[in-house]
Amino acid sequence: MFKINGLEKYYTKKIVSEDKLVAIIKTLEKAGKTVGLCVGGYDLLHPGHMKHLDSAKKSCDILVVAITSDEHTGQRKANGRPIFSENIRAYSVSQLESVDYVIISRYKGAEELIEILRPNFYIKGPDYVGKTTPGITREKKAIESVGGKIVFTKDEKLSTTELIKYIRSIELKKMLVVLDRDGTIIENVDFLGKDKDWKEQVQLNHDLINLLLHMNSTNDCDFIVVTNQGGVARGLFDEERVKEINSHIDNLLKQKGININQWGFCPDADREFYENNKEKMAFDMSYVKERTKRKPSVDMFNDALEKMNKCKEDYGAIIVFGDSMDDKSFAENIDAKYIDVKGKDFEQLKIELLEKQ
Repeated sequence: MFKINGLEKYYTKKIVSEDKLVAIIKTLEKAGKTVGLCVGGYDLLHPGHMKHLDSAKKSCDILVVAITSDEHTGQRKANGRPIFSENIRAYSVSQLESVDYVIISRYKGAEELIEILRPNFYIKGPDYVGKTTPGITREKKAIESVGGKIVFTKDEKLSTTELIKYIRSIELKKMLVVLDRDGTIIENVDFLGKDKDWKEQVQLNHDLINLLLHMNSTNDCDFIVVTNQGGVARGLFDEERVKEINSHIDNLLKQKGININQWGFCPDADREFYENNKEKMAFDMSYVKERTKRKPSVDMFNDALEKMNKCKEDYGAIIVFGDSMDDKSFAENIDAKYIDVKGKDFEQLKIELLEKQ
């Protein structure tokens, strides 16, 4: 059951005890006022409730609403109902202009309360017209025994149960955040890993990190890192060094509260790049390929999704953060929104994120 601190014991002038309400009704009847009574759970107060109570008010001078207690609502509804506690439900109904008094009913059925309060009218929704269930039969006899009558409103029914089913049927999709590494998650260092002191060179981009934390607090996010690591093909460091660096950054991010779901990197160089640069650069030929998974290719992205047992359609939004034309083209290739992080602080990134969503 959902509770709201500050409302659990909050009462308005309209919310009264059973004894006080009995005295109030006697005074009202002496003044020639008619009293109508509605009984229900009124869980997740919605327009259907409001229209029903507006219509009920037209049948009487004073409208009393009895909120069924948590105990009896739970017995009738089950499955985590009521959503809100009896005190919150009473408070919500008491805020309606059409309602004059609210009471919390401790009775299993309405007939006991009818016999105690002795209203002029017992008011039900249109879905009860013609019903002869044991419950409504007892209620009809109870209102007639105190000299009153049962009245039905004519408004279209809107069921709280059906509303909850609809809400539960809505698939809340996650957000997928795809990140470049060098120049994006961390400050750019040319070929990070070629030097022995590479750990000292790793500096997180704190503005982006704060944005990712903000996103995590407002959305259900998965995070993927995809990074081109051509330094391996250049012979500047090996794949193990890349994995070591990724693991180190991953631990730094975890300390900040960000968990990366998948890390992907491409160590290769394209044949075309090799041909254009072989005279001025050294290459490890085992990493020179006709076709690579380097961005802007989507291959690393697809590999990551496969390892996560996910597909693009599982996400309501995909956002790529990067710092290069390759990153921008990669975002276009996966039909994602792109945000360039270069030179932007947290507030600027946050504003751009809101514009992209």
